[in-house]
Amino acid sequence: MSGDKPTATRADTISVADVMSPSAYCVTPDVSIETVRGLMIDHGISGVPVVDFDGKPIGMVSKTDLVAMEHDDAGLEVHANEELRQIGERGMHADQFSATAAEVMTPVAFTVDTDTSLSQAAALMAYQAVHRVPVVDNEGRVVGILSALDILRWLGEEDGYLYRADTPSASA
Repeated sequence: MSGDKPTATRADTISVADVMSPSAYCVTPDVSIETVRGLMIDHGISGVPVVDFDGKPIGMVSKTDLVAMEHDDAGLEVHANEELRQIGERGMHADQFSATAAEVMTPVAFTVDTDTSLSQAAALMAYQAVHRVPVVDNEGRVVGILSALDILRWLGEEDGYLYRADTPSASA
């Protein structure tokens, strides 16, 4: 029956607060792209929310945004699998590209609340074709980030294929 809602799954009962990364690295619009690039490489992340001075998301900078900016500014062809590594190897520096996060960001940030179900967040991410969404509190301030990898990790754990390092069963 195509009009019926599917049976609820466990992901419908889990909130993003239970799965998200609580350490969301955010930047303000005035931060240099060199700083954003360094933050992403140093922490092994592929995107960061850009927040206003109240901590509310106003956009996102992803590695794709950095590659597009570099491609546009330097006329370079970059393959998707190598993009961030090549930017680091070429040594993109602030004096070469004086852009700020505000100039490079995608000027929209799809967000979810801490109590949004994992299924709803996954559906939003798939529909909007985004790899991460900031998780916001009741005042709209970023309190975490939910990435596609967080969802995949949860799914692997849920089905018993993966254990978190901080759980007793993972060390056994």
